[in-house]
Amino acid sequence: MSQNQPGSGSFSGYTLSPDWSNTVIAVLAFIFSVFTYINQKNKDRKTSADQQEREIQAAYDAERLRQQTVRLEWYREAIRARLEVSYRTFDTLHTLGQELDNSSLDDTALDAFIKPYKRHIFELRDDALEPILFIHNRTYNTLKNQLDQLIEETTALLYEQEDPIVRGIYSRDLSNKIKNCQQQFFTTIYSYRGEE
Repeated sequence: MSQNQPGSGSFSGYTLSPDWSNTVIAVLAFIFSVFTYINQKNKDRKTSADQQEREIQAAYDAERLRQQTVRLEWYREAIRARLEVSYRTFDTLHTLGQELDNSSLDDTALDAFIKPYKRHIFELRDDALEPILFIHNRTYNTLKNQLDQLIEETTALLYEQEDPIVRGIYSRDLSNKIKNCQQQFFTTIYSYRGEE
């Protein structure tokens, strides 16, 4: 049999004997199975890493939610005891503001008004807001700034006019400033959700 005939094992005719064909097929199958095995291992590793990452994130989220719940409970306890004081203080500020309806207020009368007015605001700030400072600093600072702004606006409103007779018309403006501050104050208090 010549080497150029089919089945002779010649490479020049691109034919292989059945033994060589089986060997090539076996090698290719082996390479393919090794490739498939490595590919599957990589996928399993990636899936395992993704699963671990999801579990870590879930544990982190659960801990963050637990801490948020604890902070919110502390906040509610701190505020619950002081809400009545806060409402009463704003009622007192409104009552003091209504006393300004007298159009003949002079500097002595304004000084007599502004001292208790500021004292009530400072007491509210010190008594009601102090516990919030240890729970959520940003909420504390927002509330404190709202009360400080009310004092500044009130002082500017009452003392910007030189004429005591004209000052009486400012009681309505003062009442509006107190109402606006009260609304912002309680909106801020009730909007806290346990953030850090």
